[in-house]
Amino acid sequence: MSATQLPALDAEGRAMVRAMIDGLRAMLEQALRAAGAGEREAAELALCTLATNKSLAVLSRAGFSGEDLATVAAAAAKNAKAAADRPAEPSGPR
Repeated sequence: MSATQLPALDAEGRAMVRAMIDGLRAMLEQALRAAGAGEREAAELALCTLATNKSLAVLSRAGFSGEDLATVAAAAAKNAKAAADRPAEPSGPR
């Protein structure tokens, strides 16, 4: 929730929030790679998962219903599954 206050935070506070978010993103990427995702896919899914998670927290605080939150989560899960089901892009030079 502190990230929504970034303009009001001092440089140290901004750096702490960014470091926390970067750490979460790295953990998600690592877990996705361990589950078999390629590097690019893991990076994309980690960022989308992180963004969805943080967005749900903000929507919840803003008073959105549980049904609305479930709709967002289900759509995100559907998109993640579709991304995971896509054939992997070939790696290396093009």
